[in-house]
Amino acid sequence: MKCNLIGADVLDIWGQDLGGTDSLKEELVPFELSENQKHFLRLQRERQRGEADGATALHDLMGDYGVHLVPRQDSGNEHAKDACRLYGKIPVSKVKGNFHILSGRSVKLPGMGHAHLQFGEVHRNFSHRIDGLTFGDRVGGMHYALDGEHRIAPISDYSFQYFIQIVPTLYRTDNVNVQTYQYTVQEQIRAVDHSSGSHGTAGILIKYEFSPIAAIVEKKQKNLTIFLSRLLGIIGGIISTSGLINLMITEAYEWVAGFRSRVEK
Repeated sequence: MKCNLIGADVLDIWGQDLGGTDSLKEELVPFELSENQKHFLRLQRERQRGEADGATALHDLMGDYGVHLVPRQDSGNEHAKDACRLYGKIPVSKVKGNFHILSGRSVKLPGMGHAHLQFGEVHRNFSHRIDGLTFGDRVGGMHYALDGEHRIAPISDYSFQYFIQIVPTLYRTDNVNVQTYQYTVQEQIRAVDHSSGSHGTAGILIKYEFSPIAAIVEKKQKNLTIFLSRLLGIIGGIISTSGLINLMITEAYEWVAGFRSRVEK
C-alpha cells in the first residue's frame, strides 16, 4: 500500500500514544525486489539458519556489525512504486506495548488517543517485508528473529500479528561490551472476515513485552597457547590409546599362539 493510505502508531499498555512514530520516515518504493535485493535476503536467511557458507558470504558483504538494511533499488519507473517503506527509530517505554500499521492516516486526538482516517474504498493489502527490527543497538553476531521476514497476503484484509518477548542482554566479547536486547517472536496470521466470524483489524501489529529476566552473552577467543596445549593433549591421548590397543592385540596374539602350541603337543 502507498504511504498516503497507511498510518503507524506506537501505544503502551495503557493505550497512551508515545508519539515516537513522528520520527519515522516514509518513502514510496516498488514492492517487487530486484535481483540484488533477493540475493541479499537469501544470504540473510542462510545466516539465520546458521549455515556456514551463507554466514561467511554475508559477513563478507556486510562487515563486522551484522545485518544492515536491504540494498536500495534504483529510482526506476515511478509507476512501479506501489509500496511504502517505513524506517527510523522509535522511543518506547519498558512496559508492554504495541506498534501497528493500519489503513488510513493516523491523526492525534486531544488527550492520549488517535484515529486512522480513511476516505473511500481502499484495497487493504498488508503484504510486507521487514528488512531489520531491533530493540536497542544492533550488535554484530546477535540474532534478530524478524530480520528478512517476508509475508504475502493472499487476499485483502489480512491481519499479521507478531508477539515479541524482549530480553535485556549484556553482550561481551574481547572487543565489545554492550547493553542491548534480544527477542523471540510468535506469529499469528489470519484473514479478517466479519461475515464468517473472523473479527479484528487488518494490518501489521507488533505487540512487545519486556522480560524481567536478563541474559549475558559472552564470546571469547582462546589464545594460541591454550590451543596448542589442547592439541598436544589430544595427540598424547591418541598415542596412549594406540599403544594400549597395540599391547592388547600383542597379548591376545601371544595367548592364541601359545594355546595352539599346547594343543599340538
